[in-house]
Amino acid sequence: MELPSLSVIIPNFNHGHCIAGALDAFLTQTVKPKEIIVVDDASTDDSVTVVETYAKRDPIIRLLRNEKNLGTHPAANRGIVCASGQYVHITASDDRVLPGFVEKSLRVLSCYPQAGLCWSDNMTYDVENKVFNPNKLRLCDSPCYFSPEEIMDGLRRNYIACFSGHSSVIRRLALIEAGMLIPELHWHADGFTPTIVALRYGACYVPEVLMCAEMSPQSYMRRGASQKDKRREVLNRMLELAKEPEYSDVYPAIKKSGFLGWFDFPALYRALLNPRHWDYLTVSFLRKVVWLGIKKNISSISPYFAKAAYHRIRDYYRGHIRKDLKNPSLERAT
Repeated sequence: MELPSLSVIIPNFNHGHCIAGALDAFLTQTVKPKEIIVVDDASTDDSVTVVETYAKRDPIIRLLRNEKNLGTHPAANRGIVCASGQYVHITASDDRVLPGFVEKSLRVLSCYPQAGLCWSDNMTYDVENKVFNPNKLRLCDSPCYFSPEEIMDGLRRNYIACFSGHSSVIRRLALIEAGMLIPELHWHADGFTPTIVALRYGACYVPEVLMCAEMSPQSYMRRGASQKDKRREVLNRMLELAKEPEYSDVYPAIKKSGFLGWFDFPALYRALLNPRHWDYLTVSFLRKVVWLGIKKNISSISPYFAKAAYHRIRDYYRGHIRKDLKNPSLERAT
C-alpha cells in the first residue's frame, strides 16, 4: 500500500546546537518524510550553516529564512503554507522522534483516510532531574481509529488528554481549516487546533512511545505559563475563540467534552468571571479542572518516588477503563 506524503515543519531560532539531532532523527526513519522544512526565524547563531550543510547532503531538506524574528507559531505557519505533503508534523528543534514514527503514523492514516490526525504515545525528558517520563495511554493493543464521537467521549472521561502537535501527524488541509497555530494562544496553540481537528474528523492512535519532548525551566511553555498576565490573556482568548463562527460545528463537542477544563483552575476562574462563558461549566469541565488542578499542584512538590507510584496507578486505570470504551469493538488497522 502506498503511504501518504508527509511534510515535517521545524521552526528554529538559535537552536544550532541541537537542530542536527532533530534532522538526523527524521533522516534515519524507516520511511523518510517527503520534505523537512526548517523555518529559521532570524537566528543569530550557526543554525543556518548547520541546516544548509544538511540540505546539501539530502534534498528533502528545505530552508526558509525569515528576515526578522516573527515568533515560533508564525514561523511554523509559514512552513505549513509552503508544505506540499498531505500531512504535516510540526516539531521543535530540541524534540526527537523515535524510530518508526513516520512509517507507523502514515500506515494507520492510509487505512483511515477520514481521520484528521494520528497521534502516538510520547515521553518527556526532565532536564533538571535527567529522567525520562513515558506517557502511555494504553487505549488499544494495536493502531486504531477513534471517531469524532469517541474522541469527544474520551476527552470527557479523561482517558484522552488534550492533543498536541508535537506527537501528531495532521492532515494539512484540516489543520489550515482549523486555523493552523494561532499565535495569540502562545504555548497552548499546538494543543487547541489539533484537538479541533480530532473533534471534527476523528483521529488514529498508535499505542507506542514514538517521540520525546525535552522539558526544562527555560522551555517555551514553562516560561510562558509563569507569566500570569499573559496567561490570563491566553485563556480569555481561548474561551472566546471556541465560540467564534469557524468552530460552531464543534462547539457543542467542546462543551460536552469539557476539553477546556484541561487548563485547570485558571481556566475555571476566567470562565467564572464572565457570564458569557458560564455555559462551559459542565460536569465534565469541572471534574477535569479539579482533578488536573490538584494533580499539578501536588506534582510540583512531590518527590520522584511518589510521581512514579502515581504513574503506575494511572497506567492501571487506563488499562482498566480501556475495557469500558464507548465502542469496545473498534476496528483495527492492519
